[in-house]
Amino acid sequence: MGKSCSTILGIGLAGAVIGMHIYMFLAPDEKCDVKEEFRDIVTDLKKAADRITEAV
Repeated sequence: MGKSCSTILGIGLAGAVIGMHIYMFLAPDEKCDVKEEFRDIVTDLKKAADRITEAV
């Protein structure tokens, strides 16, 4: 792997770790809101992927 690929991978992993720590410090009701929003995002991504596969 090249230098830029390793850098991008490192930044992605660091972002995931930071996001996980922020999520751990949220109040329980805020965690539920995050889970619901994430579920909505995943649903939208599935719909977009279905549209792309239908178009091809």
